[in-house]
Amino acid sequence: MSEQTIASFQKNPVLIDKIGSFAGILRKRNEDILSYRERVIKAYRELYELDNESFWRSLSYITTEKEINVGFLTVEKELIENSVIKITNEKIEIFIEDQNYIIDFKKNKFLIDVIQSLQNIPGLVFETIQEEKEWMFRYSRNLIPKSSERIYLRKNTNSLIEESPVDYPVEFHDWFDRNAENVVTDGVIYPSTGVSSQGFIQYKGFPLLLTWNPFLALSCNKQEFKNILKDENGLITQKGAKMINKILEKQNTYWGE
Repeated sequence: MSEQTIASFQKNPVLIDKIGSFAGILRKRNEDILSYRERVIKAYRELYELDNESFWRSLSYITTEKEINVGFLTVEKELIENSVIKITNEKIEIFIEDQNYIIDFKKNKFLIDVIQSLQNIPGLVFETIQEEKEWMFRYSRNLIPKSSERIYLRKNTNSLIEESPVDYPVEFHDWFDRNAENVVTDGVIYPSTGVSSQGFIQYKGFPLLLTWNPFLALSCNKQEFKNILKDENGLITQKGAKMINKILEKQNTYWGE
């Protein structure tokens, strides 16, 4: 009668495992401690930073897949006030003064193509923070959606002059007095009254960090998602039907492919 030897893997929990579990971040089976520690630290940094980009930032710590920070995109300082940059899963839209530029990801399939197109736009500045070999042939459509038009929540004012906590503030809105005539100029907020108030700041989020993520995440109520479901004639494709069925599985609902 032959003897059998059974080997098993047992992960020894350490303090960082306990800290991570409080945030729902669990160490993967073969994940090393240092990589896991980086995920936990980022999770705690991001958990209370709630905005329109929170979900996309969470992809870098709820999974072990690594995102790549490609570089910073901004415009010349004297043009910031009248400039806007928006990144979607289909394109980058750039508004500088009265000029409008569009970098279409269908025509610029890889990041290296996008960066070369961006560098040809007058007034636009790109500063890389990673060697090109790390990102140059990654798909452009996997850039995390972002916008330079941002909101800083939970700003309290207690005087007639308040220094803005963020660069390039545009407007300050009082939560309780929507008719308040607050003035913002040169990075300083001048509330309409000197009493304590609460509100939010609209500001220009420059420079804009370009981040590539291995996941292509789409909101189901956005036009970008609808575009990948249909063909050029607006008819749903077989692939589109399969994708919708995957979503409907969560509700135990199906429809024909």
